[in-house]
Amino acid sequence: MNNCSYEDFKKKILNNPWDFVADLAMESNEYYSKNKEFICKEDKLTIDLYNSANNRKQEHKFILDILPVPFEGNIFNAKFIILTLNPGFVEEVNHKLYSLLNEDAKKQITDYHIQNLRLQCKEFIPNDAVRFIGDRYWFNKTHQFRKENNFELSAFAIVQYIGYQSTKFLENKVLKELKSVEFTGQLLKYVIETRNDNYCFIIARNEKFWRNELSKYASQDKLINHIVVLKNYLNTSISLNNIKDECRPIIYRITEQQKNNN
Repeated sequence: MNNCSYEDFKKKILNNPWDFVADLAMESNEYYSKNKEFICKEDKLTIDLYNSANNRKQEHKFILDILPVPFEGNIFNAKFIILTLNPGFVEEVNHKLYSLLNEDAKKQITDYHIQNLRLQCKEFIPNDAVRFIGDRYWFNKTHQFRKENNFELSAFAIVQYIGYQSTKFLENKVLKELKSVEFTGQLLKYVIETRNDNYCFIIARNEKFWRNELSKYASQDKLINHIVVLKNYLNTSISLNNIKDECRPIIYRITEQQKNNN
């Protein structure tokens, strides 16, 4: 039985810094707005310092006129929680294509990301509009596994180390000071300590980085049955063939349980 829930998590923390960004999105009713800066109040000084560094390449700067995506899906119930570094920004998709959508599609995208920012999302990639703007990647990367093992999209969720979008990720020690990063740590710690069902974290890339992060929140004994690592960091497709051999028993347990439930 899984005792993990948003309501319980909310009781254990003072505040979610992403609520401030969700409120900004509610005001603008936009996923992308040239007139807004979608950033946590507590993160602004650090992000400004990072973005304005003299040697900072444009591709590494965070794009702040578009909603951050620190989480997607129901982290508290998803069987497979994919860990990545930050959402990748593509100008042609996230800005230009979004601007061409009708108002209903824009609203669907904005509402979805507001729910995610508030950790109140129940579905992962719930409609074509969301899939169209950025989320086709993980829809495709999980498709074959879902089909072969009879899982719905809701079995998956994503946690990003940094919620802000950029063309490329650059690991930098100043980013560890972000309040939003601290909050993500609290979330991961809560999930690890509270969940007692079959679930796993899937490390698609940067295994050493993520193992180090997770080790801050629990002992290796606690984590050993919940970490799955992909074989090929250039190919992030979720499949048994692309999962390291020592991690396969974890996947087998989850898929067997799914078969029994069906």
